[in-house]
Amino acid sequence: MKKFLSFIIALITAFGYVTAAGAVEETNGGYCGADNLFDIKWTEYDNGVLVINGSGKMKDFTQPYSEEHSPWNNYYNLITVEEGITSIGNYAFYKNRFETPKISLPRSLEKIGENVFWSPETTDSFKFKTVICYSGTQEEWQKIDIAESTKRALQSENCILTFNGETPAPYCKIVLKNGNQVGQYEYFEGCADYCLGDCYDAELKWSFGYEANEFSIFWLGWDDDKGDWTVYGHHGSQAWRKNYGKAGERTIHLSLVNPDGTIIFKDTVTVQVNPMPLKDKTDYFIKHISFYMMLPLAFVLRSLFIV
Repeated sequence: MKKFLSFIIALITAFGYVTAAGAVEETNGGYCGADNLFDIKWTEYDNGVLVINGSGKMKDFTQPYSEEHSPWNNYYNLITVEEGITSIGNYAFYKNRFETPKISLPRSLEKIGENVFWSPETTDSFKFKTVICYSGTQEEWQKIDIAESTKRALQSENCILTFNGETPAPYCKIVLKNGNQVGQYEYFEGCADYCLGDCYDAELKWSFGYEANEFSIFWLGWDDDKGDWTVYGHHGSQAWRKNYGKAGERTIHLSLVNPDGTIIFKDTVTVQVNPMPLKDKTDYFIKHISFYMMLPLAFVLRSLFIV
């Protein structure tokens, strides 16, 4: 019976990674051992998972888009480095740029090379968190030889380092960068500080009282042409703009939402949009309204001079 079970497990391992939803298919793969190329294998799966397994040292790579850069893609839901791997090569996950929600590292690690992870120069508007999930204890982690450039990345605001294989609960938080009040010709700027944890399919959604939109950064500023406040949103390469209405108190909601619509986590803040001063209202009227009032007079004058 035991031999039969071992045979079934071997078949499952050979033909695909198994999750709660069932087997998934391989989409790409190769080898990346340092001493022997075939000592370590990397495999991509169609559920957005990259698995690196085998034994020994991983080869070193160079910067993205160079000749010897890491062969895997830029975006994953999960990267798992399995037990038996003793070192991670230079620039191994540099091009993933902390846009992978979770990277699992084994207790067998002895060395982590240069620039394995990317550390942004500024974190003003970059608030997505990647969880580096180490399977060993904190004491074991401290014994690993970690290059200084990689240490800096691990200490950045965009990284959450955990031990004993623990994954933090997902969360989202509204970050107000310049207080909770804004006046004319000022910009009220905010962004999302969020961690997906194991909820890889969750989406970030904002609500300004009328609809939800997906973006991670927003600006609220006076639209001089429209004469009211406008919200500008941005997420990746997608921009978004919506009329925000007149002055007054506004409530902003931020949620992490599952594909089925259930809310995982939610944060809410209230901001005060100050009214336009009387002088500015007058200037606005003169600039925008008087022009249209002069049009009929212009037509009258034109008709008088037509022979």
